[in-house]
Amino acid sequence: MQAFTLTFYARNAVSSCNTISSIDFLSELYCKNNENARKDSEVAEEMKRGHLVSMSFRVI
Repeated sequence: MQAFTLTFYARNAVSSCNTISSIDFLSELYCKNNENARKDSEVAEEMKRGHLVSMSFRVI
């Protein structure tokens, strides 16, 4: 069994990625990985504000 965490955008603000109407993990992860300008500190700051949501899944 593997445990891993997915982080996806759950905000309505317009960003370099299209805003999500339904959660599409693949497109959001692709989008997140291609935001080269985003720094870890900025991500941490957004997590504090609740703009980023982290979910954990267990895969059997």
